[in-house]
Formats: sequence, C-alpha cells, structure tokens
Amino acid sequence: MSLLSTGYAELKTALEYLHHDVAERAEKLRLQARQRRNKEAQVKLANITIGDFVLDGSIVQNPPKLAIKWRDPFQVLRVVTDFVMEVQELIPPFAVFTHHACRLKMYHEGGREVTEDLVDHIAFGDGGFHVERLEKV
Repeated sequence: MSLLSTGYAELKTALEYLHHDVAERAEKLRLQARQRRNKEAQVKLANITIGDFVLDGSIVQNPPKLAIKWRDPFQVLRVVTDFVMEVQELIPPFAVFTHHACRLKMYHEGGREVTEDLVDHIAFGDGGFHVERLEKV
C-alpha cells in the first residue's frame, strides 16, 4: 500500500512541476507578444482613467463594410488591466460592462457631473423616441 501512495505522491509532484513550467512558459510568451504588439507604430495604449466618460463601440449588424457604431457615454468604474476596463451606464439600470480598450473612445475626462442634458442625450442618442402618454385614436 505504501508503494502505491508513494507512486501517487511522485506523480502529483511531477504534474505540479509540469504545470508550473507550462504556466511560466505561457506567461512569458504572452508578455513577449504584448511587448511586440506595443512596439508597432499604429498601436496606442488607451489613456483612459477611472471616472472618465467613454463611448462604447459596438459592431453594426449586417453592415456593407466593417463598421462600428459609437454609442452612449459610459463612465469608467475600474481598470482591470491596461487593455480591459469596466464601464457603467449613466442611466438606469446602471448596468456594468467589461470592454477591451480598442472598443472604447474618450468622450470627456472625469470630474464632470451627470447633468440632465447628458441623461437626455444618452436616453435618445440611439434614435429612440420618448412617449409621454398614449392617447386613443
């Protein structure tokens, strides 16, 4: 019985060592790829901080060409990494989304209050209509 448990212990140690090597190698390759990408001339690191207002880029369904529609100002809640950020809607239901920096565009720097004009712009910016009341026809 002790021979069997010794074999399992050796196997466990070997697997842990193998997993550590694979994880280390993957992290090294990921870092090299990110550094190589950052050296390219057209790549700019987003200069977005917590509290800034940003526009969200969403892909247009069935476009004639590749197209992104920039919609609704959102406020940056948290910077997860240099490339990933959490943003929150400024109107109810105040949903929180996680976006890559390439899908965010600066709208206005932080420190600005959410005014009624901004809320109206957000509510009707997508071409929607506001119905105050329905009347019989």
